Amino acid sequence: ENDDFLEQLLHSLYEMNIQSVLVEGGSKTLQSFIDADLWDEARIITNEQMIIENGIAAPIMKGFHCTQQEKYFSDRIGYYERVSIF
Repeated sequence: ENDDFLEQLLHSLYEMNIQSVLVEGGSKTLQSFIDADLWDEARIITNEQMIIENGIAAPIMKGFHCTQQEKYFSDRIGYYERVSIF
C-alpha cells in the first residue's frame, strides 16, 4: 500500500521534471522511504549531550555506507549513501 503510494508520488514528481526530493519527516515517513529502498543519500544528526527520555526511535538504516562525518559543537553530522547492489 504505502510502497505503491511512494512510487506513485515519486513518478508524479518525475513527470513534473522534479529530479531531487528532500524528505524531512517523522520516523514513520522516513522509515517508509528506507524500507521501500527509495533513497540515495541521508544525513543523520546526533547529539550525545542531548538526553530525551521516552523519545521516538530513529529510523533503522539498512544498506548504507557512511561517506563523511563532521562535528559542530555537540552535534555530529553523518553523511550516508545507499550501497548499490549493482
